[in-house]
Amino acid sequence: MKMALGLALGFAIGFLCNYFQIPCPAPPALFGAGLVVSITLGYELTDRMLNSKKEAV
Repeated sequence: MKMALGLALGFAIGFLCNYFQIPCPAPPALFGAGLVVSITLGYELTDRMLNSKKEAV
């Protein structure tokens, strides 16, 4: 349950960082490395989603 919440939080942070165009935080722990991966994936997915909306308009 904690892992799923951590991944969801990471995706949310990545989405918000990309949406508001702020640098992503990077915690220096092993579990933090997993959060960084999920933040990065959230950031990239948001970027692709926002770019596809721009192309559609």
